Amino acid sequence: MFTYMGFNWNIELHSVSVPDKKCRHVMLKLESILDPMKKTFTHHDIPSLHGSLQHLTFIYRDGCHVLTSLLSFLGHFPNDYVKHHIPKPTHEQLSWWHIVLSHLNVSHSLMPLASINLSIWIDTSTSWGISLLVGSAWDAWMLLPGQKHEGCNIRWAECIAIELAVIWLSENSVHDCDVTS
Repeated sequence: MFTYMGFNWNIELHSVSVPDKKCRHVMLKLESILDPMKKTFTHHDIPSLHGSLQHLTFIYRDGCHVLTSLLSFLGHFPNDYVKHHIPKPTHEQLSWWHIVLSHLNVSHSLMPLASINLSIWIDTSTSWGISLLVGSAWDAWMLLPGQKHEGCNIRWAECIAIELAVIWLSENSVHDCDVTS
């Protein structure tokens, strides 16, 4: 086991984790921002916390989705002297981080995940429509007359095909799909 780039790497267990000291340091940053007595913040207060949390998303993968409001908040500072209140969505996302980081010794596995070959094939044509093949199941949809116009080009049709594949997968079992390791 060794520490590199701010993480504890465990070769034997094939895992990576955040050192307790680093976790406590980020918790202190979070608590200073979440402190109800501190009402406003300057641009100087926020980037360090954002950088620390962004670094931790390597371990806390769901954290990527819980940084959006903080990043947006960073854009509200025209200079280093303006003070702003923390917006409610930012406060909620930082509270999520506080809860997550309060559980020490969280690790992330470095073992490769099993590969699933869903055998998905799509074909699109602006003159006809969209076809989808998933495993041994298939379907096809014709585009409506007049559908081919500005903004509804082949890229648009391909995006619709991908959306249809996602919908099909979410509504049907994948028993026809091949699973490989």
